[in-house]
Amino acid sequence: MGNDRKTWKRKIAALLAASLCAGALPAAGAAAEEDGGMAMGRYVETELALPENATIRDIVRRDDGTLRIIGSFYEEEESGEVRESYRMWDSSDRGDTWEETAVLPEEYENGYFVTLALARDGGGAGVLMEDDGSGDYDYSLVTFDAQGNAQEADLDGEMITQLTIADNGGLVGWAAGSRAVLLELSDGVQLQTLTDGDARIVASAGGEALALGNGTLQRYDAATGEPIARDEVLEEALFADGASYEVTTGSSYPIVFASDEEGRLFYCTSKGIYSHVMEGGVVEQVVNGDLSTLADPSVQPAAMETKDQSFYVLYPRESGAYGSLYGLLRFDYNPDMAAAPEKEITVYSLKENADVQQAAAQYQKLHPDTYVNYQIGMTGTDGVTVSDALRTLNTDILAGNGPDVLVLDGMNIETYAQKGLLADLSGIADELGSGDGLVDAVACAYRTEELLPAIVTKFSIPVVAGEAELFGQTKDFAGLAGLAAQTGTFTASDIAMLPEILYPICAGSWKKEDGTISQEGLMEYMEGLRKITDAFKENMSEDDQEFYDLAAEYGDAFLEEIMAATGGSGMSLGVYGMDFAAENLRLALGVINGMYTWSDLTSANRVTGKC
Repeated sequence: MGNDRKTWKRKIAALLAASLCAGALPAAGAAAEEDGGMAMGRYVETELALPENATIRDIVRRDDGTLRIIGSFYEEEESGEVRESYRMWDSSDRGDTWEETAVLPEEYENGYFVTLALARDGGGAGVLMEDDGSGDYDYSLVTFDAQGNAQEADLDGEMITQLTIADNGGLVGWAAGSRAVLLELSDGVQLQTLTDGDARIVASAGGEALALGNGTLQRYDAATGEPIARDEVLEEALFADGASYEVTTGSSYPIVFASDEEGRLFYCTSKGIYSHVMEGGVVEQVVNGDLSTLADPSVQPAAMETKDQSFYVLYPRESGAYGSLYGLLRFDYNPDMAAAPEKEITVYSLKENADVQQAAAQYQKLHPDTYVNYQIGMTGTDGVTVSDALRTLNTDILAGNGPDVLVLDGMNIETYAQKGLLADLSGIADELGSGDGLVDAVACAYRTEELLPAIVTKFSIPVVAGEAELFGQTKDFAGLAGLAAQTGTFTASDIAMLPEILYPICAGSWKKEDGTISQEGLMEYMEGLRKITDAFKENMSEDDQEFYDLAAEYGDAFLEEIMAATGGSGMSLGVYGMDFAAENLRLALGVINGMYTWSDLTSANRVTGKC
């Protein structure tokens, strides 16, 4: 999905938008009634408890009005082995409590369901993956009724990784080759291809099968496979601002769909929950994602259901001992809550920051009366440069319209502090220090006699990892150039990332006492990088040459992708853990940016003794 953020004025306008469709659910911020001139009514979320020791895979509203979930249940036996079974639970109190109601046959306990989907009648279907004994895997389609009675048929090599069941019983799947298919279990599995080569996500709504592609949404009758006319209004809303929907995990999706008792379509993304009457003239935002946990970038939905104008969103929350632990959010309409939060906190960062988004979502969940207005100086799509963004920010600050919280990424902290634009955070630091504690030398590195203008919230440690006998050559540029000349010591990405890796180590020595930059020190740095790069290129392998050819072809965008994948501030040495363990790597420069990186490297050292 696109990550562009709208300006705060457009967000506030969206909060106050009235419903444009007769009979619609209350839209996000739509005024249900006026209370002293204030618009009232908003959806609020509740985190529901799910069964313990279970990994939940789908949720459905049954024909009898109850909610049903399905997933893996783990229990430790007396032998110490963990037994995994597939079970279903029902709730008649809107998800507040769950009662186990059915178990799939034991014969499926030794396999793994790649995907599971529930139907309105309480039954469902799944794709089972089983080891065939030779290291390869067999895939089969398993269908089951509400009591867990099941039947199975081989898929004859077809790989199905998404399943959904329409209200008319149509079984819709995503097959290898980006195909949307209908499946039928009779004397085997019969596949009917709906769209070939342009399906990213398959879904169902009412009796329709939906195939979400690259800028298109194709509709089919889920019982017959017959095409249905395109819904241009819905397509325009889905793909506004260049949005795309790439599936990057096996446990969640960038968008999920559901339909209510009347057949109205709903979909959920990080931007919120939206409502649409198929072939109608409007798509409404029912739940504003910016005012909920949905805005948290670590939250991506796995499934959604709606019942009695409430919404249920299932999402993988964190990794547990046996797999992903899931959370379940329920969104209920509260007519007594202000449509727009009464208070506002403005947070600014130069570039989009996932940690800030996550913190903002968590804060807003705890304080529903406060709107966290997250502003980004450079979205990456509007042509704004660093100097443009900072010029606009400084103008707003001087005009008294600056942010409440300033994330000083890529900005000069000392300059803002000297101009008296930063508040004293000593009290906050003292409060944090009395709790979980802080590494004071790092977190309070900018403390002066007068104030603490900034608190460091994240840091990384530049390190060298690998064979100890090579460390002596990493003390200066000449030594690194000598190592770079040895084929197999560094990779092309090491060299490409070298300016980012060495910058925090070297930059401190460039600053002179009067605050200016030492031209000699900066030139030494640039010349050192050139010598290392030249030495590497003289002896690089064919794979390294291919890397540089790609870099030359795609320019800065290619390196930006690498930086995004490695944390953006130098290569995390955690990505090399397996290479060190397999002894495919002699030396690497980079950073330790978390405990996972540290554990990867120490694990590799325990295996090889050479890291």
